Amino acid sequence: MYNMNYYSLFPLAAFFINISLAIFALWANKMSRLNRVFSLFTFSFALWSISSFMIYTSPTLESAFVWEKVETFGSLLSASFMLHFCLVFSRNRLIRSKTFIVLMYIPAFLFTYLNAATRLIAQSQVPSYWGYRVIPGDMYYLFTIFIVLYALASITSCSIFYRQSKLKRERKQSLLLIAGICIIVSGGVASEVIAPFVGTEIMPLTSTLSAVNGMFIAFAMVRYRLMSLTPSIAAENIIKTMVDYLLVVNNDKSIAFVSDSLFKAIGYGNIHKLNENRDNIFPEGKFEGILKRIASDKNITDLNTTILTKNGKEIPVSLNGSIVPGKGSEIGGYVVVMRDMTRVFELIANLKEKTTDLEKSKSELQESKEKLEDKIEETERINKLAVGRELKMVELKKKLAELKGKKS
Repeated sequence: MYNMNYYSLFPLAAFFINISLAIFALWANKMSRLNRVFSLFTFSFALWSISSFMIYTSPTLESAFVWEKVETFGSLLSASFMLHFCLVFSRNRLIRSKTFIVLMYIPAFLFTYLNAATRLIAQSQVPSYWGYRVIPGDMYYLFTIFIVLYALASITSCSIFYRQSKLKRERKQSLLLIAGICIIVSGGVASEVIAPFVGTEIMPLTSTLSAVNGMFIAFAMVRYRLMSLTPSIAAENIIKTMVDYLLVVNNDKSIAFVSDSLFKAIGYGNIHKLNENRDNIFPEGKFEGILKRIASDKNITDLNTTILTKNGKEIPVSLNGSIVPGKGSEIGGYVVVMRDMTRVFELIANLKEKTTDLEKSKSELQESKEKLEDKIEETERINKLAVGRELKMVELKKKLAELKGKKS
């Protein structure tokens, strides 16, 4: 029989808060990547919290140890999804790399295996005033360092975004996320690392404090529209899914932004590499020439040109460009949109080939028709000759008969 105590109410409350936030985020906008990752983040905290509740109320040491395994798994997921969520929220360029995402989750998978198959993380459980507490295994502190490092990386990502963002709303969202994560980390380290190390028993606070983090995020959702569909988020999603190539250039001719489609087409891994090779984007160093033409004409449309891939392959494009107004009469920057014309040119070439074949077939058909007409005319002429011969023979036979009659 499970032993209810008032200590167990804290992680239980955290479970309901986290599960409610996860469901609300999906309900608000399930198509948003940010909302989906946040839901995974809060679902993992909910798993951690309900596991803590079951440990606090377990009737036996054996059942508490089983739930300890589940709790450790929940904490591993929470750390990984927390970092993933903060990278997506801060629009960090690392999140574009599928390789990085896989590498980011590998430590969690390794610790999960060790947690399930060995006692290197949690050696056992012993009774405590709140229920049961863990006896650390040989890798318990390494596991703790992993979680703290991921939390610090999450804080760093949000801090960089706070400094770089020019929107007041996004800066306040960042501060609330940083505050919530700091509360979890400080409370968790104090209760689950420092206290056992100095021989003091304190109820583990991490899963319970996840509810406080949830409240900070809930406030950011309501007050500062975190994870709502704003124009900037909509524009970002449009740019990510657009097929055309988008290039945004600063007034100093440095490249400020490139769409994922252009990155994929030309093969440069990041914007730094692209800036180093910006004169090689267009053949014969036409990069600055195109910008000068945009500056002169204010905008250009349907300019047929080519861009070069990293390997030197030419891609025909139809280019449209316009200036971004700056202060006074200054140019703030340039926006260039290019459409890949490779498929269009292939269709035009194919159409020309088909037209040529059709013209050739038409010519052959006309030639065959003329030959047939000649044969028909010749046949008619032969027929006329044959008919005339037959008539002549009939006439001669008639005259011959007449001559025979006179002679007799």
